[in-house]
Amino acid sequence: MEISDREFHRLVDYMHDNFGINLSSKRVLIQGRLGNMLRERGFTSYDQYLDAVMADTSGAVVTTILSNSQQTTPSLCASRSITPTLKR
Repeated sequence: MEISDREFHRLVDYMHDNFGINLSSKRVLIQGRLGNMLRERGFTSYDQYLDAVMADTSGAVVTTILSNSQQTTPSLCASRSITPTLKR
């Protein structure tokens, strides 16, 4: 699933603002790992997925980003105790 520039920046900004994780150089990896997962879960776009992440106050949906990000960028996540803490 292709990620648009706007969707990519929306995701990168969300991850940086909420978790301090810089994914700005990880576009290809994000598209590859999250794209497959989005299709499997029935999402038709990254925007649709990000809307679900931002609407989920439990933090359960965002763990899919964090899990995929951790596999993609272990050096960014290894030193952090990542617990979804959503800023509202």
